[in-house]
Amino acid sequence: MNHINTISKKHRCLICLGSNFEAEKNLSKAKILMNKAFDCIQWGKTIQTPAEENNCSRHYLNCMVTISTQENISSIICACKQIEKACGRTAESKTIGTIPIDIDLLTYDDLILRPDDMQKSYIRLALDSLPL
Repeated sequence: MNHINTISKKHRCLICLGSNFEAEKNLSKAKILMNKAFDCIQWGKTIQTPAEENNCSRHYLNCMVTISTQENISSIICACKQIEKACGRTAESKTIGTIPIDIDLLTYDDLILRPDDMQKSYIRLALDSLPL
C-alpha cells in the first residue's frame, strides 16, 4: 500500500514584542518561551522606543521576530497569550500602563492582521532591525 506523505505548508509570520516594566527581564523571559514555542524563529535587534500612549511616561523595549510555522492564526495567538501570562501580563496591567510583555501577531503570510500597528513608528523601527 502506498502512503503519500503530505508536507504541510509553513506560514511566515511577523510578531512584535514590547515591554515597559522590568523590560529587559521580561523580554528575555519572553524570548526564551518564544524559542520553545516556535521552531523556526529569527530575532531582530531589541530597540528602545518612547511610549505612544499619552498616559504612559515609560519607554519600551521592542523586538521584532519572524517565525515559520505550520500552526494556524488562532494557535499562534494562543501561544503568545500564554507567554504574556507567564511573563506577568494581566488584564489590569494595560489599564494602568504597566506592560510586562505585549506580544502581537502582525502578519500571517501576506495577511496583515494589524494594519494600524504596521504604521506605528516603533513597528517600523523594529522591522528595520530584522536581519535580511
